[in-house]
Amino acid sequence: MKKTALEGLYLWSAYQPEHGLDFNGFFWIRPDGGNVLFDPLPLGEADAAFIREKGGARWIVITNADHWRAADALREAFRAEVHAPA
Repeated sequence: MKKTALEGLYLWSAYQPEHGLDFNGFFWIRPDGGNVLFDPLPLGEADAAFIREKGGARWIVITNADHWRAADALREAFRAEVHAPA
């Protein structure tokens, strides 16, 4: 998990050789404890532990139909609500 320039915002990446670039997932730690995952990729154990240590994730936000990725598995793991466009 990498810290970004914005307070409380982290990202993790996975290289996608068919596209020639890294895909990113984001984790936003909110002061009220309602943490959010955006377009999550599958998590390694260390990143999953980091999220659990920070209070888990209450919501998963999908910004694009192609970004569903690991949303189902992480919804179950963190008992999070998924929000996505129709």
